[in-house]
Amino acid sequence: MNRLLRIIFAITLMVSIALSVMATSESSQEVRIGVLAHKGKEICMSSWQPTMDYLSSHLGGYTFTLVPMNFDDIDGLVRNGLIDFIIVNPSIYVEMEVKYYVSRIATMQNLSFLGKGYTVFGGVIFTRADRS
Repeated sequence: MNRLLRIIFAITLMVSIALSVMATSESSQEVRIGVLAHKGKEICMSSWQPTMDYLSSHLGGYTFTLVPMNFDDIDGLVRNGLIDFIIVNPSIYVEMEVKYYVSRIATMQNLSFLGKGYTVFGGVIFTRADRS
């Protein structure tokens, strides 16, 4: 994601989190954000930790903690309320919406390898011709 998109996403996330946190009476100052680490935890940390640091330094009184998640981690973390926000692919979001009533606050645009923004996500299912 290019710098402008990261800034727009961070601002949107900050405003949404501020409104959400102000609407609750929790005494905890930590905000845990789960991010799908589909390229591994190290890449996830290097990509998203600067955003967490930015949010922590610009939204006084709150510390934002990055929680890199494997595909298998997401369900349990959401079900048990161990994360406050998730950044996942659309299919996982829909599953979490149906199972745990999560709701979206922002949609992220990624850049293609040509540097062009896109907001779609797709998949393909292959089957054998001799099977139904």
